[in-house]
Amino acid sequence: MPLDPPDSGRARNAGDCGLLGSSRREHRRASRADGNGDLYSGDDTAQQRPPRQRVEYVAHVGETTGYYFTTPSGKWRCAILTRVKAGCQASSGWQSGLGITGEPDSVLVASGQATTPNAIVVDRDGDPQFVALEKPEFWLVPGAARVLPLNRILAAAGFRCNVQESGVSCQSEPSGKGFTFSADGYTQQYSAVPPNAP
Repeated sequence: MPLDPPDSGRARNAGDCGLLGSSRREHRRASRADGNGDLYSGDDTAQQRPPRQRVEYVAHVGETTGYYFTTPSGKWRCAILTRVKAGCQASSGWQSGLGITGEPDSVLVASGQATTPNAIVVDRDGDPQFVALEKPEFWLVPGAARVLPLNRILAAAGFRCNVQESGVSCQSEPSGKGFTFSADGYTQQYSAVPPNAP
């Protein structure tokens, strides 16, 4: 299994980020979202955009621009790395395994050696996969990332992620491929926030 593609550098449009409430039309809304982490809540089907509250998720770690968040439980650290990939790692330590039921025992790295996976990732065009990262790509270093509230969608730079009671979900908007996971298991499919979610 190949390593992740190299980082693409600075975002072409660092403001291409929105935090959306649950809706049937979350994909359309994401394409209209603006600002660095604007918080949208309420019913997306309304004619007018609901009030917004500024919430910062965007950060620069070295040459990487990303949208970093932690889950409300504090168990996972995740990020959308601008126009490259989205993924998550365990908060217990970036080098540790994820502890997801059914995850592979090992993955191949570029050298051909098998090692324990420490992240789940979906890139722009490929299938979601477990990988062994050589650095904490989905951790905001230094500092702590903001919590992504339950049933809100963080849509940024060609990806979207959400956190529900059932787990964390991320998707590449160009390919439509994604993942959903919790400690209890995973699927290679994005789980949309239901329109009636609080």
